Amino acid sequence: MAPRAFVCSVLREELARTDGITVEHGISAVSLLVGTERLRGRPHIQGVLTDTVQAVLADLVVDATGRGSEMVKWLSDVGAPRPLEEHQQAGFRFYTRHFSSPESTTDPGTWSLHHFDGVSAAVASTRRGHRSMTLCINDDDIELYALGQLSMRNRVAARYASWLPRLGEPVLPGVWVTSRLESCYRRFVRGGQPVATGTVSVGDAWGAVNPLLGLGPSMGLLHAVLLRDAVRQGVPDEVAMRLDRLTESSLTPLLHGITAWEERLQVRAGRGRRAPSRAMEAPEVPAGPGPTTAGLAHALLTRSVRLAAEADPSARPGPCYADLAELISVPRHRT
Repeated sequence: MAPRAFVCSVLREELARTDGITVEHGISAVSLLVGTERLRGRPHIQGVLTDTVQAVLADLVVDATGRGSEMVKWLSDVGAPRPLEEHQQAGFRFYTRHFSSPESTTDPGTWSLHHFDGVSAAVASTRRGHRSMTLCINDDDIELYALGQLSMRNRVAARYASWLPRLGEPVLPGVWVTSRLESCYRRFVRGGQPVATGTVSVGDAWGAVNPLLGLGPSMGLLHAVLLRDAVRQGVPDEVAMRLDRLTESSLTPLLHGITAWEERLQVRAGRGRRAPSRAMEAPEVPAGPGPTTAGLAHALLTRSVRLAAEADPSARPGPCYADLAELISVPRHRT
């Protein structure tokens, strides 16, 4: 999980070398601008109003503002029908620290996810010498909330060092705590028509899953490719409908398969009110299209989840949950 500033710096460098793109820094959109209707009863979005009271007009307004997108509210403000929305609590808390990489490398960035008893650990690295480590716990494991304390987190992380990539020196202070994250899904077509023309939402602004899975960037890029295809296919006023068809046939089944899997894992972990059945051990991910990128993603997800469901939790490396809770509860001695 790279810091936002790092990701933005990489994007700025790439955009600076790309013709036809102008980037405005420090400006935010605050509302939508409406033009002449193209479909009866559906507003047509022709641009946005910024917090500097500047009108920015566009043939297509693309919302890529992430899972916290305000597009649903903005559409409601201009009289659009409310899009379909689904939200699901991820049920996890994340404790992240950022480090310099212990060795210089020109290899592509890597992402590794390790499951221990009561804790999962994700280590992400970039080719520019940055590395992050995130410890993930169940949201109801109150005993482990002390991981938000730097000294306690360091003690716990040290117990897993043998199974994780080497980390360098910390580059940001403290522990970054993230809680109450939601998986979400939004569909902007109702009754066979887009809720508004002239705008689409992509990436996490359309649908988001547990960030610990590391799928957000990949799904966002796939969605951007689908938008490219939808734009290339013809009439601008039909982009929203074309993107919806492409999304619903490829990415939506994948997203729903992941969220269904997480819900089943929560039941297996005891957060549900009933014992899980055999049918809940792996999600039934709908078959995707043929040998395409999205189709391969479906197949990979299905295979990975089935292997995880069949794994014996007691065989996981590292300290058991009881040892972990005891480690955190041990008081620090002053010297």
